[in-house]
Amino acid sequence: MFTRILFILLFLSIGYAHAQNLVTNGSFTAAAANWTFFAPGITTEAYNGETSYGGTVGTNIVAEIDNEANLRQTNIAVSPGQEYAVSFRHTRRTGNGAAPNPSVFIVKVYDGTTTYVNQTITSNNASWNWQCKVFTFTPQSNNISIDFENVTATTLGSIVDDITIATMSQQLSLNGLNCQGGTVQLQAPNASGNPDAVYTNHSWTGPNGLTATGPALTLTNLQPADAGVYTCTMTLNGCMTVTATYSLTVAPNNFNRDVAICAGETYDFYGRSLNTAGTYDTLISGGGTQCDSFITLNLSIKPLPNATISPEDEVRICSGDLSTLSVNAPTNGANYQWYKNNTSPVGTNATSFTTNEGGSYHVVATLNGCEQASNRVQVTILPNPEAGIRFVADSVCTMDTITLSALVIDTANRYTWEPQRLFSRLSGNEGPVVQGIFNQLQNKVILTVYDKNGCRAQDSVSVPTVTCCAMMMPNAFTPNGDGRNDFFKPQLDIGQTIMSFEVYDRYGSVVFGNYVGVPGPGWNGNYKNGRKADAGVYMYLLQYHCSDGKTYQRKGDVTLYR
Repeated sequence: MFTRILFILLFLSIGYAHAQNLVTNGSFTAAAANWTFFAPGITTEAYNGETSYGGTVGTNIVAEIDNEANLRQTNIAVSPGQEYAVSFRHTRRTGNGAAPNPSVFIVKVYDGTTTYVNQTITSNNASWNWQCKVFTFTPQSNNISIDFENVTATTLGSIVDDITIATMSQQLSLNGLNCQGGTVQLQAPNASGNPDAVYTNHSWTGPNGLTATGPALTLTNLQPADAGVYTCTMTLNGCMTVTATYSLTVAPNNFNRDVAICAGETYDFYGRSLNTAGTYDTLISGGGTQCDSFITLNLSIKPLPNATISPEDEVRICSGDLSTLSVNAPTNGANYQWYKNNTSPVGTNATSFTTNEGGSYHVVATLNGCEQASNRVQVTILPNPEAGIRFVADSVCTMDTITLSALVIDTANRYTWEPQRLFSRLSGNEGPVVQGIFNQLQNKVILTVYDKNGCRAQDSVSVPTVTCCAMMMPNAFTPNGDGRNDFFKPQLDIGQTIMSFEVYDRYGSVVFGNYVGVPGPGWNGNYKNGRKADAGVYMYLLQYHCSDGKTYQRKGDVTLYR
């Protein structure tokens, strides 16, 4: 720390570099050096004194802008975002071939993409007369260019001089030690003079109503009351008014330093590592070239916020479930930032955090600039068992027995089927394979599978049934006693009951009738008296009751073959 303070004081004693006009050879004292002349006016015209054009000072070198000479300087280094001003003097050529009145040219300040200044300048003076122009701009790049371009179709033109680009706010430099009781000198920019940056009309203001003139200001017997901002306003190159400032501090003999550190940290006080609250002091000698300093340190310790979270080590949850991590006894006013896998922020300023993702979680508590990290909690996601229902029939009749099974069977898992009433009469609703009686047209079945960790999965299927009230009737039979197709009778389905069944010959005589509700073997191809009926076509009439509660009638014909 001693070395660091020494460096700061030495820096103050050396001071800042003098400000300069960024336009090299802006007063043309070096003739056309550093300037180029661009098309269409490419003639070099920056080496004559102003008396060549009607002026009065023959030693003052100027530049002429006309259709033979367009003036340019490129790659002028600037700082993006800082305010600058461009200034220059101009007049119409009035001697040795006067220019038209008015004489017009354009001044531009630009970079590769943006034009910051684009002004048309008119010189309409009847006799030789310098005029000042100042424009401000804020560049957005590191380099700019400046152009002076003729716009009047004439071989004569405008005269320019003292072209200047400089920052609007400049810095004063300090010479000497700013120790209490000492002497320092504030120096205006470029006070020694530069042909391209001549500062004049210096006017100073400072603390306690101070006013002064001249390029330098000397302060003796410095006291704390002399600290403050000193400002020098001056004219640059005869046109531009700029302001330079310096914020002066007066180094006292005694320094009090109040420092607060977080619990567990140490503070380096000139080679001593301190971690206990208290008052400490030290003397730093300047050795005759720096200010002596007696430093008193008041050290305080800031407590850390609580960051203990629960659960402490590991949480195991099923896929899709949530786990909530919470701070135990959170500290009032503390901010709690949650992290996943030690790096990714996942929750801000909350004393609890809910997640359904696996990973390592912790929270960092912050209070008054002090941080405390919690323990890490590993959240593990357990996979859910696989649930799927195997059911192959597109539709079945109501009251049929239907078998359903799980697609994947694991003996360690528990299988439960709902609704329970469908399976209570047969297999029951527990197990990977069940049987049920479905007495409705649409039956939604839900399978829930539980594994050994308590994780579960579900699947559902809609089992469609039909009433199956259509009666199947053969259209021929062969009562020849071979045991195959010897009888003609309805093919009953579950839930169907015969009400009446009659067969007629082609004369309308009843050859067979059954009214008992349950069919017997059927018609054997004989009349009631036992005579065999002839081969041919016979009519039948059937009435039956179905499981939907309705009575149906069917009639048709059957062919008897002998």
